[in-house]
Amino acid sequence: MNYDIGNRELLAVKLALEEWRHWLEGAKHPFTVLTDHKNLEYLRAAKRLNPRQARWALFFTRFKFTISYRPGSKNVKADALSWLYGPDIASDDPEPILPEKIFTSPISWSEDTLPKVDALPGCPLGLQFVPR
Repeated sequence: MNYDIGNRELLAVKLALEEWRHWLEGAKHPFTVLTDHKNLEYLRAAKRLNPRQARWALFFTRFKFTISYRPGSKNVKADALSWLYGPDIASDDPEPILPEKIFTSPISWSEDTLPKVDALPGCPLGLQFVPR
């Protein structure tokens, strides 16, 4: 969210190449990356890059690819993916990872049911010590 549009588009290319690196790195045939951001076509020919772009350009040297511009009106499928972005809304209530139907009976306990054991020497004060 803190990057300008050019760096966000470049980050999208970098993340895609990281995701599919095991297929694309060292490939015999070059591949084409389609983008609706015309400035990315000149990435390899750019004479001045900021430190982040230079680091990413060094990563790109491991791949044989070209960046080709395709306007958003002709690249509808990829453009639709960028419209789906929404910031993550943090919830105070934790969501279960597993579906509820696989639980037979949840285990719950309170501090009152735990055995009271004096803290061992060197343990922080005010914390509950649970023996093995």
